[in-house]
Amino acid sequence: MGMVVKKRHLIVATLTVALAAAIFVNWYYTKPQTAATSGKVEKTTVVSTNVEDEASLGDAQLVNATAKKYFSDSKIKRNEAHDEALEALNDIIKDSSSDSSAVSQAQKDLSEISRDIKLEADIENLISAKVGSDCLVIINGDKIEVILSKGIVNETVNTQIVDIILKQNEKFSENITIIETK
Repeated sequence: MGMVVKKRHLIVATLTVALAAAIFVNWYYTKPQTAATSGKVEKTTVVSTNVEDEASLGDAQLVNATAKKYFSDSKIKRNEAHDEALEALNDIIKDSSSDSSAVSQAQKDLSEISRDIKLEADIENLISAKVGSDCLVIINGDKIEVILSKGIVNETVNTQIVDIILKQNEKFSENITIIETK
């Protein structure tokens, strides 16, 4: 009996490590290669120009389409990683050979991931409504990253985003990163 419990704990530990690796890989491949703004609020300079020639307007439309595709693709990848993690945890819960501690840990992890998925969506919706831009929110433990379109980030937007995040969950108070795409 002791050997069976050790095997089950080993399986749960392996699946937990695999889940963490999947989340990290998803995060790594969906984050843009940009400079980050860490901490609560950091001063950012935003330069705005008003160009009205047709070439620039066409370029702006292309940039907007590219940004929308980036956010759409990133959200799909993130959702796929979430689905894989949830499926792995549900398999442990449904497996009749899983011991009670493995099932209990899987249920706890499932609850945490479900909470984080909802929180990511809620924060994304609130930020999009407040700043008028697509965004991507990635929660990893007690850290949260917010990715916004180029040209959106400034001191006011940073303050609004931090306020939204802290109203949703104060555990991120020291671990907020705001990133602007290239």
